[in-house]
Amino acid sequence: RAAGAAVAPGRKRRAGRAEAPMPAFERNLMLALERTAGPSLPTIPVVDEDHHFLLSLLPSLRRLEISKKALLKLQIHRLIYEAEFQ
Repeated sequence: RAAGAAVAPGRKRRAGRAEAPMPAFERNLMLALERTAGPSLPTIPVVDEDHHFLLSLLPSLRRLEISKKALLKLQIHRLIYEAEFQ
């Protein structure tokens, strides 16, 4: 064994089997596939009545001044917490 060719303990080295470099065509094909692979999740969001209800509140929320908006958000969080845990 060469001086710098240490193998991790418990692992055996493959005898006489070097991994051949990937041809340019295959390498380019792999790169193209990686670039075109989209997310595995659906891109169309599921919208339900709760989503629509919350979106309907958004214009009113945006019209409020920052202090009233912060208080309203806190109150909404408190109401949801109470409904969920009490």
